[in-house]
Amino acid sequence: MVTPARISPELEERFGIYFAEHERDGRFFNPWVGFNRPTLKDVLRWQFSPNPQRREKRNLPSLSSVPEGSGALAEGAQSSVTWLGHASFRVTSGQTRVVIDPIFGHMGAGLIRRKYPPPREVDALGHVDAVCITHGHYDHLDKPSVKRLAKANPEAVFCVPRGMGAILPKVCKNVVECDWWEELTVGDMGISFVPAQHWHRRGAFDLNRVLWGGWVLTGTHRFYHSGDTGFFPGFEAIGSVYPDIDVAILPLGAYEPAWFMGPQHMRPAESVQAYRLLGARYFLGMHWGTFDLSDEPLDGGVFEGLDAFVSAGYSSTDFVALQPGGTLSLSHSSMVADRRYGPNA
Repeated sequence: MVTPARISPELEERFGIYFAEHERDGRFFNPWVGFNRPTLKDVLRWQFSPNPQRREKRNLPSLSSVPEGSGALAEGAQSSVTWLGHASFRVTSGQTRVVIDPIFGHMGAGLIRRKYPPPREVDALGHVDAVCITHGHYDHLDKPSVKRLAKANPEAVFCVPRGMGAILPKVCKNVVECDWWEELTVGDMGISFVPAQHWHRRGAFDLNRVLWGGWVLTGTHRFYHSGDTGFFPGFEAIGSVYPDIDVAILPLGAYEPAWFMGPQHMRPAESVQAYRLLGARYFLGMHWGTFDLSDEPLDGGVFEGLDAFVSAGYSSTDFVALQPGGTLSLSHSSMVADRRYGPNA
């Protein structure tokens, strides 16, 4: 059963725009000012203008240091989160397991190829109680992956944004659509849908017919997954409604060129700003390394993000970039990251 989040009058007054209406005539929108969705003209300018950054990127080595995942997923931890590549994660809290934005193959019917194999297949995930989808773009809503999870876990709850239920595979029997600031409970985990600055399109005629957002998962620990988002001050509202976030899963990829990507994808330094506004304990990077979607090096965001994190006065040990298949395990008093990537490895 979906219920509205408990929001105090003080928070409503302070952050009113982030609780405002965001649908008009069957289409969703970001109610705060300043968002401009990229147009076809912008795409053509990006793809066909002289681009020395892209030329330099072609000369960089591949991510040969990123191995295919192996071994069993971490078990027995009070809470854990395992990176499955791109924006895909398995979050465990007690006996409850949730998979977010699963994609186990290539993107868009193979039009964009993975840079390494998926570190886990569906049958290696164990039982899955819920699947959360942040939005409808092809690298986050991958229908073949969702279908495989539904077949392997027929009782799983599919938690999706408003409007998405109609486009899920029919094998998904237990679908719950959520608006921003709505929540439900699956097992011993609370699942809450929160705003993001983004947009929706899968076809020619469905622009913004489906909502977008991020997820907050609350069990023995609290996890936040931003989905795709540009930077917006609403992160402070999220951190105020859901305080004491233990792990903020934030993007470190698909941000160059900034003039094109900026409204919809954060730069690493902006992800660090979002982390500050959220008031989170640990920063866990995502959305890098798996698919080549933009002009920065595939792992460039890891190094830019760590530099920005340390420059902001935070300890490098609180910044986590996992190798594919790596796990961040938490207890009440400690955090262990298995298979870090990059300078903290």
